[in-house]
Formats: sequence, structure tokens, C-alpha cells
Amino acid sequence: MTGDEQGEIYLLSCDCGEVRCWPLIGHVRLHQDKVIWDRFSQPHRPSRNYESFGPFVFERIQYEQVVNALVGYDDGR
Repeated sequence: MTGDEQGEIYLLSCDCGEVRCWPLIGHVRLHQDKVIWDRFSQPHRPSRNYESFGPFVFERIQYEQVVNALVGYDDGR
């Protein structure tokens, strides 16, 4: 799910299945050869500091391969 800001995505959600219930939010920045996840936050705890968490840097080709594989994934549910 995407958030309110450009590049903002919901990376993790609550066990209940509701994406907006205790999500971990991050920002995805696309570069020519890299994808960067940074600026993490948790909207229900705005004072929590995530500055030392990340950034996470991925090779863009590998990142796109994994995303494409996940898009076609069917867990049988």
C-alpha cells in the first residue's frame, strides 16, 4: 500500500491484516542502478526515532526481479 507522500509505502502491517494498523512506513527512492529504502516511521508513535534504521540499498536489477517474482506469487489461499 502506498502512503500520502510520494515514494511512501507501507512495508509491514499488523498481524490482524489491516495495513494501516501499526504499519512500518518507509520511503522508496529509485535511482538508475539502485533502490533505496529510508525515512522510516510508525504513525501511531510519531516520536519514535528510526534514524539509525537503514537506509537499505538494493541493486535495482535484483530488486526488480524480486518484485516481479512476488507479483506473480500465489500461495494457494
